[in-house]
Amino acid sequence: MLSLLLSLFLVSPANADVSVPRAKQYAWTTYDVAVLGGQSTGHALGLQLPAGSIVTDVWVYINTAFTDSGTGSLGLQCAGTNDLMAYNDITGFSAGTAVGRHLLPNAFPTGSIIPENAVAGALTLSSANGSIATACDVAAVVRSDAGYVPLTAGKLTAIIEYFKLY
Repeated sequence: MLSLLLSLFLVSPANADVSVPRAKQYAWTTYDVAVLGGQSTGHALGLQLPAGSIVTDVWVYINTAFTDSGTGSLGLQCAGTNDLMAYNDITGFSAGTAVGRHLLPNAFPTGSIIPENAVAGALTLSSANGSIATACDVAAVVRSDAGYVPLTAGKLTAIIEYFKLY
């Protein structure tokens, strides 16, 4: 009887090499112009994504509507230039708006069995591969190119979904 119970509840050696999928994790941070300023530069948000992560989704919630004195543009980045969210004029989004998208890996070959995901919401989020080789700090970057102005008000919460490879 004891051997029957043990055989039912013990993992057999044949299954010892089966990988268990890694759970997705979530990180969030805020960018508040009233606290960090809206100057045309990068603003560190106090969030570090760990090495070996693959970002799968990014969501942006507008807590307070953004304003500027002309055409402002904001991006979110960590491991590369605006790799979490491409530059966007976010002044058109009212408080309470949530937008996001599933990040796409590098372009799939024609006929791939993995479908491309459509954008959910009006923000242009990065289509980079979302892979983080070394730990990186998340930053909000206010565009500084000619014709763009600093942000004068606004607050957002960014939610980043990822899983770790190692």
